[in-house]
Amino acid sequence: MTSNDREQARFAQLDSLLKAPKLDSYALKHACLHGAIPDKLRPELWRHLLGVVDPSKLSGSLEERESSKRSRRTQYAQLVQELLEAAAKRPLNVASCSIPEGDTS
Repeated sequence: MTSNDREQARFAQLDSLLKAPKLDSYALKHACLHGAIPDKLRPELWRHLLGVVDPSKLSGSLEERESSKRSRRTQYAQLVQELLEAAAKRPLNVASCSIPEGDTS
C-alpha cells in the first residue's frame, strides 16, 4: 500500500464517520488519535473535537448537524452585525489614545 493509498483510505474513513446517519463521537475521536487529519476535513473535525458543535446534536442525523451549523453561522453573522453597528454609534475618544514614547510613525 502506497502513501497515497493510505491517505485516501484515511480520508474515506474520517469522511464516512462525519457523514454517518448518526455521528459516533467516540469513534471519531479514536480515529483522529490514530493518524493525520486530512486538510480538507480538518475544519469540520475540529468543530466536533472542540465541542463547537452542540453536544446534543453530535448523535443527530447529518441533516440535523448541517441545520445546526447553518443556525450557528447565522447567529455569528448577526452578532458581528450588532457589534459593528454598536461600534459605529460610539464616538472615538482620540484624547484617551496614547502613542508610546519613541514612536515616530
